Amino acid sequence: VCHSRDLYRTFLFASLLACMAAVGPAVCLGSNHLSWIRLYALSDPVSSEESLHMVVSCCTVIGGWVGAFPIPLDWDRPWQRWPVSCIFGLIAGNVFGSFVVPVVVMAIAIVVVVDFNVRQLVGRQVAAT
Repeated sequence: VCHSRDLYRTFLFASLLACMAAVGPAVCLGSNHLSWIRLYALSDPVSSEESLHMVVSCCTVIGGWVGAFPIPLDWDRPWQRWPVSCIFGLIAGNVFGSFVVPVVVMAIAIVVVVDFNVRQLVGRQVAAT
């Protein structure tokens, strides 16, 4: 039996998901539907900004999905009611995608650049001897 309260909560959850996952890409991509298809259906970002938006959107959706795991556990806790844990998952996924992933990517890029510069320096020293 579907209660209007559950329908309302589902609508609010879907609205939050849409806002968190689609507003950033909407600002970046605009209304060009081919860009949306290229980015999300084909997973083919052409810029680092598009890559970041794709990662944030995917982390947000995955966070909401992971947040649904505690719901079927029969603990009868207030935070298990629909969609409380999913909302926490959305927020955690969005924060993870927005802050943690770019920091990790930046750290990897720094390591690659430093490694490249060290290899060039060692190559020059070997060539000079």
